[in-house]
Amino acid sequence: MKWRTDPDAEAVLKELGIPFTVRNVKASDINVKASVSNRARPVALHREVAAEYASAMKAGDVFPMPVTAVVAGMKKMAMAGGNHRYEAHVGINKHSSFDAY
Repeated sequence: MKWRTDPDAEAVLKELGIPFTVRNVKASDINVKASVSNRARPVALHREVAAEYASAMKAGDVFPMPVTAVVAGMKKMAMAGGNHRYEAHVGINKHSSFDAY
């Protein structure tokens, strides 16, 4: 999988004063339930969109890195941005890792 930096996400993180780094994250280190219950949109995950992303990823398209967050009291990280990209990625290779903020 190919990932690129996301200037828009970086700008928001900087504006909010949230420090960030790029790191390689194991797919198994993500709390999926917490990630899709973040209430950012009415339907947290559209499987059709994730399937389209997976096809594009397989074809070599480059996607912006997802944003992860460490949440107090949780052993795993949550997706703060990029649920569809994460779902597409693990749909291709469940036991992999990916670059993320």
